[in-house]
Amino acid sequence: MIEKKLILCSILAIAIGIATIVPLAFIMSPAKAQTDTDDQPQFSFDLQYAYVRDCWNTSTLTNDTYGWAFALAFKTSPNFNVSDLDSKVIYETYRAEVSSEKGSIGNISLSTFATPNTNPPMNFTLYLDQWYNFSDSKDSAGRAGSENGASIGFKNGFGENWDLTSGEPQTLTITIYRDTWIIRSVNSTEIFKSNPEAIQQVQLQKYGNGFLYNTAIPQNELDTINPLFPALKMSY
Repeated sequence: MIEKKLILCSILAIAIGIATIVPLAFIMSPAKAQTDTDDQPQFSFDLQYAYVRDCWNTSTLTNDTYGWAFALAFKTSPNFNVSDLDSKVIYETYRAEVSSEKGSIGNISLSTFATPNTNPPMNFTLYLDQWYNFSDSKDSAGRAGSENGASIGFKNGFGENWDLTSGEPQTLTITIYRDTWIIRSVNSTEIFKSNPEAIQQVQLQKYGNGFLYNTAIPQNELDTINPLFPALKMSY
């Protein structure tokens, strides 16, 4: 298990870069009550890659899958000038619903964010869910970003709460919903509910031991990697 985690960390570090840690004050800041608001998308969002392992067939769970069921890669860019943020950080969260012709299977949580240019820069270049205690993390996420707040994000995970009882599907669909956007400063965190309408929908086709949607990686390069690790062939 330790060896697998070291391999995972190495792969993400090579693909995304060295981490800059957000100041603890931002993590510890108190959250205000959720506020209803008109939909104000803070970022553009484009899901460019999605792979779901054939979870209905236990033979696809091999040593190089690490127990993971999916991998997603998406690009975002802010709809605002990052230099105007002063000391704030703006986040946006999303829900990716996985479904088939037989109905809904489960959800995947995604997020992106942008920070102002400070010295040192406060934008993440690498982020792991529960980075402070990796041994308790079941999902892994990474982001590489630039000073203007644009970024590419990756997420791999287990999907252990998915409903697989309907049997193996012929195709899979992933629908993206914008969930919330968040303004965080040293002293407070404001959370706003977004419009619940879908912002993107993609259809996955059978590929290898799973289902794939891909607009980012050339086929000849995709065929040389484990599809659960798209970061190895995606560049910012």
